[in-house]
Amino acid sequence: MLQRTPTYMVSLPAEDKLANWGRKNLPRHFAYDLTRLRKILFQQFFFRVARNKPEQTRERLLGLIREVSRLPPTVGERFQSELRPLVDRAVTYLHKEMDRGRIRQTDPRLIAGLCYATVTGIATEPEVLRSVGWQPTTAELRRLRTELLAFLRAALTPG
Repeated sequence: MLQRTPTYMVSLPAEDKLANWGRKNLPRHFAYDLTRLRKILFQQFFFRVARNKPEQTRERLLGLIREVSRLPPTVGERFQSELRPLVDRAVTYLHKEMDRGRIRQTDPRLIAGLCYATVTGIATEPEVLRSVGWQPTTAELRRLRTELLAFLRAALTPG
């Protein structure tokens, strides 16, 4: 049986300023050996941290990926301004439903955000769904929609 281990790739700057300095100011082989030693020590340090603290390493790496994949401020601001009228309508609707007793009382903006995160999380993570046995068929898609609606209803039902 072949056992696979996670592989982490680290992106480093294209230009290594310390290595460039070493090539200019140190004997060629010494500069090469020093740069290589530094990179090996970095790799060993990263490996030891990952081996000794796998969950913390995983969370840090996922956090970095999330941070890098965020929208730039100008795009984010434009997206927010275009989305704001829809969010405001949804929040108004949720607030009215809470006043009527059809939805449990809480912050309607928080509910709108959680509903969005739940729906988009389900819609954008097919590999996670496959890992728990879900198959992307029409019948499974209907079942997923039904279960998602049941989940949201149960979460929002008062009392």
